[in-house]
Amino acid sequence: MVKGYAQQDFIRKNYPNIIIVDVDDVKSGLKKVADGEIYGFIDGLDAVTYFLKEHFLGQLKVSGKFDQRRELGIGVRSDQPALLTIMDKLVHNLSQEKIATVIDSNNSIKYIETFDYRLLGWAALLIVLIVACFWYRQNILNKLNKNLNAQIEEKTKALRELNESLELKIKERTEKIEHSKELLRDVAYKDNLTDTFNRHYLIEQSRLFFKTAQELNEPLSVLLIDIDHFKKVNDDFGHITGDKILKYFVKCIQEALRVDDLFARYGGEEFVILLPKAGLEESITVAEKLRSKIEKHPYLSNRLNCYINVTISIGVSEYAIDDTLESLIEKADIALYKAKEKGRNQVQSNI
Repeated sequence: MVKGYAQQDFIRKNYPNIIIVDVDDVKSGLKKVADGEIYGFIDGLDAVTYFLKEHFLGQLKVSGKFDQRRELGIGVRSDQPALLTIMDKLVHNLSQEKIATVIDSNNSIKYIETFDYRLLGWAALLIVLIVACFWYRQNILNKLNKNLNAQIEEKTKALRELNESLELKIKERTEKIEHSKELLRDVAYKDNLTDTFNRHYLIEQSRLFFKTAQELNEPLSVLLIDIDHFKKVNDDFGHITGDKILKYFVKCIQEALRVDDLFARYGGEEFVILLPKAGLEESITVAEKLRSKIEKHPYLSNRLNCYINVTISIGVSEYAIDDTLESLIEKADIALYKAKEKGRNQVQSNI
């Protein structure tokens, strides 16, 4: 409705569900209706008729009316009092027939209340036909479903018996395949002597460790462990005893590590441990505990009936941006070399 329209109070009182949107004038209100911005526009029939004919012919139509009627008058400017007398005489001299003629000639667009009973009849007939077709279709489908259900039940029973037999065979075959896969994984990723992970597995898994450290900005350290004078152990006690010492060493280290730590044989008597979420200081502490444990627990040889003392040297390095497994181990190797130069059986870092 036009802002300030006198009938707004009447609309709000008698039609509380109508949401009134204010517009500046009749034309802008009708344009909003034409553009789909508002649902409808309310104003006097003669004003609306004029703008429909001038600007919106064929686009909009009068679709309803209110029962309230009002008397129309003519207003004049207060600084032109002569007009008031002239207009007043004009209005009073007009007959009702003349007024009706003027209104009829102006309101060429009429609002006609009609109800299309033919359309209602066709709609009812269409509904009846749809319901009849649906009922007929359902009838046929019900009969077909009964026959199909009986056939399906028969086939299902036979298939169930066949499936049970197949499932048993598949289960047996799957178990064999899984067992074979485990054996292949062990061959590919496990060191056949110590049963710990090998270098191939270390390289593959390290990618995940490095990615996590980079994305979450978490510390990551590596320990490079070397069994001191292991060649001398083999020379003095034989390779069989040397192999047993390697297995014993691996067992001692595994008992002291966390679940998330990765322990692998790097080659010969060298081993690598990846410590996720551990900085340099924490890693040095871990390395010292491992070194002390090996030193305090010599290997007991039942064959030789004696204890064999074993010590280890450890090089520690911490992950830095752009480090790779190779560069990180290389830094730890420098630290390990430092530990060997200083007399072995100790922990050194690359810093």
